Amino acid sequence: MKSLKKYSLIIVILIFSFDKWVLPELKKRFTSEKIATKVDSGEVKIMTYNLENFFDTEDDPKKNDETYLPISKKKDPKVRKKCMMAKKRHWQKECLTTNWTELKLDKKMLRISKVVNAYAPDLLFVQEVENIEVLKALNKKYLKFKNVILLESEDYRGIDVGILTNLNKTNQIKLHSLKSNKFRKKTRGLLEAKLELPDKTSLTVFALHLPSQGNPRSARENGLEILNKISKKRSGLKIAAGDFNITKKEESIYKKYTNDTYTVSHNMGCKSCKGSYYYHRKRAWSFFDVLLFSKEFKASNWQVDPKSINVFNSLSLQNTRYNTPARFYDGENQTGVSDHWPVVAKIVKK
Repeated sequence: MKSLKKYSLIIVILIFSFDKWVLPELKKRFTSEKIATKVDSGEVKIMTYNLENFFDTEDDPKKNDETYLPISKKKDPKVRKKCMMAKKRHWQKECLTTNWTELKLDKKMLRISKVVNAYAPDLLFVQEVENIEVLKALNKKYLKFKNVILLESEDYRGIDVGILTNLNKTNQIKLHSLKSNKFRKKTRGLLEAKLELPDKTSLTVFALHLPSQGNPRSARENGLEILNKISKKRSGLKIAAGDFNITKKEESIYKKYTNDTYTVSHNMGCKSCKGSYYYHRKRAWSFFDVLLFSKEFKASNWQVDPKSINVFNSLSLQNTRYNTPARFYDGENQTGVSDHWPVVAKIVKK
C-alpha cells in the first residue's frame, strides 16, 4: 500500500512538472520564432502577403463580415438576412454555415506567423485584413513588429491593407481613396506611410489592394493611375506593394501607367517563378502580388537585389499536393494559410 501511494505521488509530481515546465517548452517549439525588432544596417528585407480573409470574430454592422462570425451569432435574424443578400448561392451557404471561432482565428494567426517569421521581413505589406485590432492581436501574440499601420477604408466587406515594420515611422500616414470618375465603387484605399531606413534615408511606402478580376480592367488601371500621380509628388525612394489583381494577360497595364516611375519586381528577378496566385478554373498562374521599386533606387545608396526577389513558398503548410497556394478554409486540414504566396525582396546598402 505504501509503495502504491509512493508511485501515485511520483505520478502527480510528474504531471505537475509536465504542465508547469515541459508543456510551455513544447508550445514554444511549435510556435514560430519571434521577429527581431532590430534592422540590419545594410539590408532591409521586404514581403507582401495577402492574408486571405483575415477577420476577427466580431460583427461589424457597417460591413459585410457575416461569413466570419461564430455560428452562434448567426442565429440573429439580422445576420441571417445579410447572409442571404450575397449575390451567389454558394456565398449565401458559406455565410450561413461557416463557424469562425476564436480557436480558428488563433490557428490562422499561428500559420500566418510561421510563414512571415520563416522569412523574417523588416517591412511587411498585408492585404485582406478586417481592422487594426485583429492585426495588432496577430502582431502582439506572434510577430512582434515595432510598428503596425492600418487606416480603415470604405471597402464594403471591410478588408483593408496594412503595414508592419521594424523601420522607424513618422507621423506622415494617409489613406488615399481609389474612387474616381472612372471607378465609383467603394473599395480598399491606398495607404501611404513615410518611414526611415537604418541610415535615416527617407522611404515612402504605399500599400494597396486593387479591385478584383470581378471588376473591369479599367478599375485596376484607375488604381495604378492614382498611385502614379501621387508617387510623382513624393521625392526620394518609394516602394509600392500589395495585391494588384493583375493577371498575366493584363501586365501591359504596368508599362502604361507606372513605367516612368516604378520597376516591377518579377520583371527584375524571380525569372523562374510561375506566379504568386493560381486560378484553378483556367489553370493559369499570375503575379497578383507585386513589389514596385521607384526609379530613384538606381541612383541611391540603397539598391534592390534582383537575386533576392522571389515567391516565398518553402513551408509545406503553404502548399497543396499540386504545389499551388493552399487556402486556410476552416483550418481543419494540416495545410493551408492563404490562396496567395508572398513575394519577397531585399534592398541593400552599397
